Amino acid sequence: MIVALLFAMFAAMLPDPRSDPFLSVEAAGKLCGLGRSKAYEQARRYIDSNGAEGLPAVEFGRTIRVVTAGLWKIAGLEPPGEPDTRTAPEADHPGGEVLSLPTAATAKGSARGSD
Repeated sequence: MIVALLFAMFAAMLPDPRSDPFLSVEAAGKLCGLGRSKAYEQARRYIDSNGAEGLPAVEFGRTIRVVTAGLWKIAGLEPPGEPDTRTAPEADHPGGEVLSLPTAATAKGSARGSD
């Protein structure tokens, strides 16, 4: 019973991976009771071992971030449900057409066309 209570308390401290998919190494280390150096060591170990051991992390260039859902899993907890990334039904869109935002490529092309 005490173990279940501790897991529940830890789960309450963990951010929701749907809204905060990544944490700084320092923030993740604090949640796990690790100092800054040990947290970076464990994040680097995860990256170098291709996920076999360490703090679940990814690199974005020279920046390392810890994967929030990975923290849930190493704690033996199930992360909250996945974000709903489905598109709305066509009936919800005027004319039955799905609208999309311009990409960098289409924005450049439209800028050239206006010259």
